[in-house]
Amino acid sequence: MHVAIIGAGIGGLALAQGLEQAGVSVAVYERDVSPDFRRQGYRVTLHPPGARQLRRCLSPAHWERILAASQKWKAPRAVNERLETLLSVPTAKMREPSRSINRLTLRRILLDGLEDVVHFGKAFERYEETPGGTVIVHFKDGTSAPCDVMIGADGNQSRVRRQLLPQHAELSDTGYRDLAGKMILTPETRREIESLGLESLMIVSETAGHTMVLIRQEFHHPAAGEASALPAEDTEDYVYWGLIAPAGHFASATNLERPDAAALKQRALEMTRDWHPVFRRLLELTDPANINLLSLRTSVPHGHWGTRRVTLLGDAIHSMVPMRGQGANTAIRDAALLTERLTAAHRDGTSVTEALHAYEVEMLEYGFDAVRASLSTLHQSMAGTRFTRSLFHGALKAVNRTVLVVARFIPDPRVQGE
Repeated sequence: MHVAIIGAGIGGLALAQGLEQAGVSVAVYERDVSPDFRRQGYRVTLHPPGARQLRRCLSPAHWERILAASQKWKAPRAVNERLETLLSVPTAKMREPSRSINRLTLRRILLDGLEDVVHFGKAFERYEETPGGTVIVHFKDGTSAPCDVMIGADGNQSRVRRQLLPQHAELSDTGYRDLAGKMILTPETRREIESLGLESLMIVSETAGHTMVLIRQEFHHPAAGEASALPAEDTEDYVYWGLIAPAGHFASATNLERPDAAALKQRALEMTRDWHPVFRRLLELTDPANINLLSLRTSVPHGHWGTRRVTLLGDAIHSMVPMRGQGANTAIRDAALLTERLTAAHRDGTSVTEALHAYEVEMLEYGFDAVRASLSTLHQSMAGTRFTRSLFHGALKAVNRTVLVVARFIPDPRVQGE
């Protein structure tokens, strides 16, 4: 069996690693000309189920590198725009914390060992299914490659999906935008935002209706004389922030051919004029070059299409808004499940089509469940009037006081395990 994967993102590379570990012939085709051609994205949150699935795809050495390059989440916290705590989870009571890792770092680790497998500068154009069951992959440079199975792991604008499922090619615009920024942590900026109290994750629920997500990303910095396991450019500590609001709130800064980053930053400051000063200082310290405006689009769940030798993985089939941090985790789950199904068919000589069908049926159920849950969380976080959100904030504070009291009587799981 030979498997061709279109797209060298997190899900595609996790699948390639899993198949390579299992001895299944695999090739990955990526349109970018090099691993560093586009330095898009900030960080990936590996929730415990996602981390376990990723570990299944990797060698022990790869997994150890991921543990070294990632950080455990500390206490997540929800606050209002005045920095008053609405809800927090004591760190000691987190039985299995999530981990945060820089997206580029994770991709570098997943690429390691696949130098002869991943082919850069190969933009997918179309595929062709032959009567004998072979799939021919055609590229924009005029070349082609045969395979037994083709996996579209080419992201939310998937060209594979456009051919396989033309009726489901377009994503749905939620009407919301995410103004995302990265503030580099230096000794000076650390002092400036110290009063924020940001340990790992913070969600700001504004009474007027906007939502901001903040994540602190730090790396292990080796002591003098100790070698770093990561490239220097992947070890710059930072705070990621994302300000989510209806698209119309950013219209004044996007009425140009391309969004004006400086204007977007100014708009963010205007939208947060009544917030606690430390939030505004965070925005002021962010270089406009590190600011992007993202449209929040989502897949529309649909039924099974009939199994062929071509299938989809990750955002290519179940693209979701980022409100629950499940996009990469769900793609990794796809990779682990598809590795298991294809490896079993390869080992036992059973039907590849049946293996793909079993994968698709299971993947569509949990994948679209995650799409629906993420969209629901977005709507819930943005819903309500100032009055109803004030009531909601008061209710959260009451729940938080109860949680803190109850937590005193819950044994620390880390102590229990000793």
